Amino acid sequence: MTPKRNNLIGREAITTLKPTFPALMTACGKHCHSTGIIVFGIALLFCCVQEISVHGWMLKHWDMLLISGLVTFLAGVWVAQRIPIRLEQALARLANRGALEGSQEQIDEFVQFLSDRATKWSSFFSLLCASAILIAFIVAFWGRFTPDNIVLTALEVFGGYLAGFHLGRMAFYGQLGALLKLKDVRLKASPGHMDGAGGLKPVGDFYFFQAMVVGIPAMFLAVWLLLLPLWPRYARWEEPYLGLLLFSITIEVLAFILPLISFHRVMKEQKEGLLRTADELSAKINDLRSRLVIDPGCADRQQMTASLAEMTDYYWAIENMPTWPVDARARRRFGIDNLLLLTPFASKWFGLPIIVQQLLDAVTKLRT
Repeated sequence: MTPKRNNLIGREAITTLKPTFPALMTACGKHCHSTGIIVFGIALLFCCVQEISVHGWMLKHWDMLLISGLVTFLAGVWVAQRIPIRLEQALARLANRGALEGSQEQIDEFVQFLSDRATKWSSFFSLLCASAILIAFIVAFWGRFTPDNIVLTALEVFGGYLAGFHLGRMAFYGQLGALLKLKDVRLKASPGHMDGAGGLKPVGDFYFFQAMVVGIPAMFLAVWLLLLPLWPRYARWEEPYLGLLLFSITIEVLAFILPLISFHRVMKEQKEGLLRTADELSAKINDLRSRLVIDPGCADRQQMTASLAEMTDYYWAIENMPTWPVDARARRRFGIDNLLLLTPFASKWFGLPIIVQQLLDAVTKLRT
């Protein structure tokens, strides 16, 4: 067989495999996800059994930091698997309320494009995270690997793979606004929409949910920073955890705000276009008001009054049209959640409130 023939066969094989690659990676991702939950579930069960065999039911001697970390990781992975479903629901709601301008074929192609490209990003990030953790452990344990270290390394690398899979997908979904523009699927904000976000509230809700998933590590760190007085043996983690908490909160805030910027630009541009309509309406409103005042007994006064009310309502709808796809309730919840995450810093710099400190002291005494 000639080299030219070999090259042709090779290209044909690649062409044949190319359409099946996204489906293959999706299947691998789902398989690894379910396997990961089982593996870390078994690890959690093993840790609990080991603690019971060594310390019995004396929980104060258990390695609660490790156990709670495994529980948090499992919860995070379990919740993160719903992100693609939440995105599809958000896009469906936008289409149903007329906030997406495009044919049904365009929207269906866009959803398929998201699924295929997100799989590639997930695969890249999962391998990147797993490789980074593997290199870190090799450096840390070089020349002194033990069976326990090898098991721990394998578990951490697999956990990094799972976390990277979801982080890659979320990073890709963060580009949704730019991707809609790329695929010529246009957004349409509506002045005065009852959702309080110009009809684009599903976008804000989706990114709020995704930010909460990203914020799970921050919640874990914040809770443990408040509980460290109950476990003095973990005191050495206070300073590192404060740094990690600040980093985690920053990532969570950026995961919410950055993806919304592209939607903000579109909504701002559309509002600026509608302001010309509002200005024209204001001239008509003033004219109608003048006519009603000058001629209070005109025959079509009732119709003119109704038109005046409608035009006035629409004028203020345009003037008050939001330029961010987030309603007041989501903004309030996001702000309160992040203020609560900052509690450890307040307790560190200003001291815990007396009641909380007394409660912690009482629990500590009960444990000793």
